[in-house]
Amino acid sequence: MLRHPLRWLNESAPEPSSEPNGDHKHESAVAGDDTTDVTSDSQETPIVPDYQPTVLDVIVVKEMLNKAFNLPPELVDAIVDLGEYWPHTSTEIVYTGRSRAERKDARGGHPVEENKFLLRTPPLGFVRPPYLSPQDTERQAPPHPLHDEYEPSDFQDLIASPVATRIHPCRKIVFTILSHDQGWGNPGDEGLYTDSWTWFEVGLERCNKTETSDGKGTFSPVFDLASLATLNPPVTTDEEQGSFDFPLLPREDCKIQSNRTVNHEAKEHCVVWSYTDDVRLPTTDTEEIADGEATENGSIVKNSSSSGSGSNGESSTDGDASAEAFETAEVKALADVGRGKATGDGEFVRNLKLGDVVTVWAKARFPGWVNYVDRVKVDVYWAI
Repeated sequence: MLRHPLRWLNESAPEPSSEPNGDHKHESAVAGDDTTDVTSDSQETPIVPDYQPTVLDVIVVKEMLNKAFNLPPELVDAIVDLGEYWPHTSTEIVYTGRSRAERKDARGGHPVEENKFLLRTPPLGFVRPPYLSPQDTERQAPPHPLHDEYEPSDFQDLIASPVATRIHPCRKIVFTILSHDQGWGNPGDEGLYTDSWTWFEVGLERCNKTETSDGKGTFSPVFDLASLATLNPPVTTDEEQGSFDFPLLPREDCKIQSNRTVNHEAKEHCVVWSYTDDVRLPTTDTEEIADGEATENGSIVKNSSSSGSGSNGESSTDGDASAEAFETAEVKALADVGRGKATGDGEFVRNLKLGDVVTVWAKARFPGWVNYVDRVKVDVYWAI
């Protein structure tokens, strides 16, 4: 029932065009999605991809559950979340075939080219204008800080739902990245993610409160590059202008994916961030680590002695003790596949607000390292 509640309605409606506009494409599961038949060479049986519900589908299913079983709204929401029955938007940029001047490859050793803005998603939860224009999908916004943000009630007319949406509606983000590095480097590092200096990071934008009037006393939020504030990467401001603060090293809570090292063939990575993720980094506080013992799962258990010293009175852990010795198997597994060690806790997804904009940046550090980007796609799912 959760997969095809309005299948008869969607099949009777004309299918929207799925052709991309140039090299970038934005699709929103708000009015029905195409179903593409793929024929198998052996059985010649059509394969129907997973159904992607629209906002209308979700509203109808929730009403069906409420009316048919007299379920409370909290239980209905839990059922819908468990079935991952959410609307979504899809934003994709393809760089294959573009000239070097048109591509967004990040190049280490060049301050201007080490951090390349790739794309931004539509405002979270919006299914009605104001949208950012398609041309703004891959344009870098000016480094503006956040001054005054909207209240969720300001967006009620933009969410296509008769009920107020949640303040934090995001449920899942799927990053699909096709890329590779320069293809040469130290012998023995081929195909590994360790010591990779080309990677991708997530960013976050939120709209500063700006309104426009239709001349009839009705005011609407304004969404354009000039009104967007950047929360990540951080923005530093002075009396003249703002600037982005790009650290030298990857931010482990923002790193989506690293490239395999010394590999000139593009590899596709599909990275899923969910609101239910709960893989957390252990404490990095040196004193707490020194004053405790690591359990089998990597957590820190405090010693009964508060001195934190061994029997000889010296510290039981060297001053340069690294938290890596206490990392859980799950955290190490993230690093082994090229993901940020602190991206498995679900905090980014759970903290996204209605109207937030997700961005993706390509990164490269040190001369000789190049992050060649062929394609980036971001799917954002949210609850109604």
